Amino acid sequence: MTCPYAPRSFRHFFLVLLDAALITIPMARLTAYPLPLMEHSDSTHSTAYPTSSSSPPPLRTVILYPSMLTFGGYPRVTLTGDISITYRSPSTWTLTAIGAAYAGTLIAVHLIQHNAWWKVPGPFQVVEDWNYALQVDKAGHIYGGYLMSYLGGEFLLAAGMDIRAAATWGALLGLLYQTYVEVEDGFSRDWGFSPTDAAANFIGAYWYLAQHYCRPLQAFQPRWQYIPARWTGDLPRRHSGTFIDDYNSSTFWLAIDVYQLLPAEWQRYYPPWLMVALGYGVRNVDTELPKTRRMMLGIDYNLRLLLPDGPPIWKWLRQSLALLKLPAPAIELGPHPPRLFLLYPFRPRLR
Repeated sequence: MTCPYAPRSFRHFFLVLLDAALITIPMARLTAYPLPLMEHSDSTHSTAYPTSSSSPPPLRTVILYPSMLTFGGYPRVTLTGDISITYRSPSTWTLTAIGAAYAGTLIAVHLIQHNAWWKVPGPFQVVEDWNYALQVDKAGHIYGGYLMSYLGGEFLLAAGMDIRAAATWGALLGLLYQTYVEVEDGFSRDWGFSPTDAAANFIGAYWYLAQHYCRPLQAFQPRWQYIPARWTGDLPRRHSGTFIDDYNSSTFWLAIDVYQLLPAEWQRYYPPWLMVALGYGVRNVDTELPKTRRMMLGIDYNLRLLLPDGPPIWKWLRQSLALLKLPAPAIELGPHPPRLFLLYPFRPRLR
């Protein structure tokens, strides 16, 4: 299956964003048209679909098809717990509340970063730091670009924007914020604007956007695992500004939903909650010992299928837990023989 939005350059990425915005924002504004709905239910979920008897304006019908109600094969839930395609014109109160929540999130992240890295200003400088922390920093920037795009998209979706407009503007907001952070680094005496960091931010934002146009990509989910190094017997980083750059305690994962990738006739033989995960981390950053890479192969969980149902906000939190990696069995490859962990990264372990 081909993906029509494969990136060819930074310029092409922004043209895609602009093109998608020009198409989807007018759709998001057509919010007063009532949609007759029918309920489609299976043993797990109940999802609202438009009936064939509805006759919405042609422009609106472009975005109304069942696959837009799902993500990774499961119903998409908004911050308010909705599973619906009846987009609406958001009230002033809703826009204010959503805007304030999103702005508060950005301000909180900014203050954490400012206190950690930007207190001492300097002239703008470009510093290429590809080898910093053995590239796990780049994995962190990819994850950061994805995370900030996801949060932006979720806030816009909750405000009443349709899914593709929210994804487009969410990716743009995520990329803009991450670029702002990189520019602030450029004006910091002890840091600098890193081109490879900027490229990693771009990959994360585009990954989020591309998932909404290329459905197989929805089976590949970036995840972050943070367990303080002291808890696992590893050395903590001596000069870590915040938990964000405490790379001795972080591992970045790619969780793969195998069930969604299997042919339909094979799916009945595979547990839908069981995922495969590939991990990358580094240990001994900023310690007296040499830095070492760690690569992991493990299992993961689809918590959407394992955790119970609940109130609207819980449904959204359960969905968003897909961004985090919980301890699970894994094999670690590093500067030593392969190690089998029962709950990575915790010891004891089986060799």
